[in-house]
Amino acid sequence: MQPDGDGIGSQMGLYGFLKSRGKEVFIINPSPTPEKFSIADPKGVIRTFVKGDSLPSVDAVIIVDTNETKMLGDLAGAVEKLGAPILFIDHHVKELKDTTGHLIDEKMSSSGELVYHFIKSEGGEVDLSMATALYVAIVTDTGNFRFQRTSPATHEIAADLLKKGVKPESVFQSIYSHDSIEKVRLLGDTLKSVQLSPNGKIAWVSITKEARKNSNATVEDTESFIGHLSVLKGVCVAALFREEDNGTTKLSLRGLRNQPVINFAKKFGGGGHQFAAGAKINKPLASAISEVIQEIDSKI
Repeated sequence: MQPDGDGIGSQMGLYGFLKSRGKEVFIINPSPTPEKFSIADPKGVIRTFVKGDSLPSVDAVIIVDTNETKMLGDLAGAVEKLGAPILFIDHHVKELKDTTGHLIDEKMSSSGELVYHFIKSEGGEVDLSMATALYVAIVTDTGNFRFQRTSPATHEIAADLLKKGVKPESVFQSIYSHDSIEKVRLLGDTLKSVQLSPNGKIAWVSITKEARKNSNATVEDTESFIGHLSVLKGVCVAALFREEDNGTTKLSLRGLRNQPVINFAKKFGGGGHQFAAGAKINKPLASAISEVIQEIDSKI
């Protein structure tokens, strides 16, 4: 439910295109835009939904970077109440039984890449503000062009966006140079807890709510921590377990060396990509860690 760079960048790229076609467009997200992604929405176009709010009457709803309305949290009910047609633009594993009329392609590096192709297929032009937003989307969801689904086409699109005037250093500084000292300290403490399975194929860390609160770091601060486990030699699955304020556990998984993780996430009620997935587990931290690690260890 926390909007990421791909979701926000895709929304803003699509917003620019639709506005250029004379459409009235609203962007409403279930939670606020993290400051580091404000470069994609410098004018503050995106609104944050507040439970109980009424949505504007529209002819259609476009949902990007997910193909499940449940991922919208409290916003889901308000969207469904509108009764308007819903179009999904997404690159996650298909959860819809019928994808007719939707734009879903799991082979794409990002939803931003999909939006770019859509705009071009409609004869649209990408201006600088749209290009910056789409570049944010692609850079973040490809892990700076290092993840598996980064293709030659991904780099060609990035090159075209740079030709529009996107400044890579400015995007990098906005996204990656805003870490607080609280985040860095929590990251250091978290990495001290890294554990490996006996065969060295699984690496995981955990974050208690007490540790997070004592550090004064935010929930969003912890989202990138799992990436630090991907550099460990021989690791095929990286996992991060975060204890939530209500005592449940948030699981994040990354598959390395061609090891899919989507089925592990689905086993615990989650979803995502083949190699990047997650779940919300209604169990205490220790129990969640034990069950998830046991499940993964039995399958790889």
